Amino acid sequence: MLPPGGFVAVCAPNSVEWVVLEYAAALAGVVLVPINPSMADPEIEHILRLTGAGLVLTVEAFRGQPVAARIQILAEALTVPAAVDDLSLWFQRTIMSPANQGPPVPPPSVAPTSLPPGPPLPTVRPEDPFLVQYTSGTTGRPKGALHSHASAVNAAATWVADWDHSPDDVLVAPVPLHHVGASITGLLGCLTTGSALGLLPDYDPGAIVELLRRSHATVLAAVPTMLFDLQRLPGFDVSALTDLRIVVGGGAAVSASTVARIEADFDARFVVSYGQSESPAILQTPAADSVEVKATTLGRPLPGRAVRIARRG
Repeated sequence: MLPPGGFVAVCAPNSVEWVVLEYAAALAGVVLVPINPSMADPEIEHILRLTGAGLVLTVEAFRGQPVAARIQILAEALTVPAAVDDLSLWFQRTIMSPANQGPPVPPPSVAPTSLPPGPPLPTVRPEDPFLVQYTSGTTGRPKGALHSHASAVNAAATWVADWDHSPDDVLVAPVPLHHVGASITGLLGCLTTGSALGLLPDYDPGAIVELLRRSHATVLAAVPTMLFDLQRLPGFDVSALTDLRIVVGGGAAVSASTVARIEADFDARFVVSYGQSESPAILQTPAADSVEVKATTLGRPLPGRAVRIARRG
């Protein structure tokens, strides 16, 4: 058990266990440190050393490459070694253990009885640290961007509110939880509206289309290259995606003709969204904007955001 203010790292693909861990860490006042399992060993060691994570939750392998064995070696070599555990086993032992289940929930016709109190939770303030997102390190080693509970929830709520996301919506976001696009804007955005979120353990265009169809998804959030992959799928038929109304894209420039083709192929309005690891959900185009605006701009500042254009040098 980590104390409030401690750091727990997670190096794993998307899963239900990953989502539960994020909620559990938030309730416990523990700071979450997501790590891309495809990162090289020096980058992972760098992150573990800087955060001083007391626990690393991981998986045996990812995309055919060992993960747990690598993490164990790196964690043991730290000045203060970190404990390493399997994410699924941690979930079964900590969350699904009968000791944590409480008595059975009575049927609606039976008056509920009081449940025995669980362990006391710490007081977590909105300004307390929630998550450290490490940047891609394109100009050097990865750098940590610290998000508080308030900043994360506010960014997520602002992002989904811009296209009138509601409890009736289903957002499919085929992006990894080790990035703020899923852990903050996607997961917490749906939490703020009481809506459903569809995730996949790894990127698979065919599986995305199947998830969109089976979940009756109303919103798809993906980078343009993913959308192009879906459009090129043999037999891709938007008529099977009758509930889709919004497609959110970002991360690459697209032409007006491409925007028009995406809206036509998916029979949905395209929204351009821009954010950073340090500040998710900064700019966005309203769904009603023209294809020319969506192709030539990143949108307008979302509520609570201030943008300044400055000359470099």
